[in-house]
Amino acid sequence: MFYSHKNAKFNYSLPFNKCKFLTFRKYKEIDFDSFKDTEVYGLDIYGCKSFIINDKNIFTNVKEINFDKCDLSFIDEDVLVKLSNLEVLCLENCKNLKSLKFLSSASLKKVVLDKTKIEDLDISILYKAEHIYFTKYKDYIK
Repeated sequence: MFYSHKNAKFNYSLPFNKCKFLTFRKYKEIDFDSFKDTEVYGLDIYGCKSFIINDKNIFTNVKEINFDKCDLSFIDEDVLVKLSNLEVLCLENCKNLKSLKFLSSASLKKVVLDKTKIEDLDISILYKAEHIYFTKYKDYIK
C-alpha cells in the first residue's frame, strides 16, 4: 500500500517482478509507466486526480480494478484496451467517466457502479457480467 499525505505524484519503480495487489491512497497523480516491468493483478486506487499511461500493455494481467473518488477522464478505448483478463471492476464516487467501451475485451464477472455516472449512459457492455450492482439505475434507462 502506498499512501500520500501531501497529494504527491507516484513515479517510483517497484523493486519486484510480480505483485498481487497494489493500493494507492490520495496521490495527486500516478505514473503507471514507472512500474512497467512489474506484473500487477489488482489495483485499488482512492482519490487520484490524474494518471500517466503510455504503455498500453501495462494492464494485460490485471484481474481486478477498484477506483474510489477518482477522476476517470484519462480512460478511453485506447488507454485500457488490453483488459482481457479483467474480472472485477468497482467504480465508486468517481467522475468524468466518458464511456465503458474500454471494457469490450474484458472477462467481467462482477461490476459495481456506485455514485459514478457514465456520460454516454451506455451500459450494454456490462450485460455480459455475472453480477452488476448499480446505484441510480434509472439514470441508465433510455
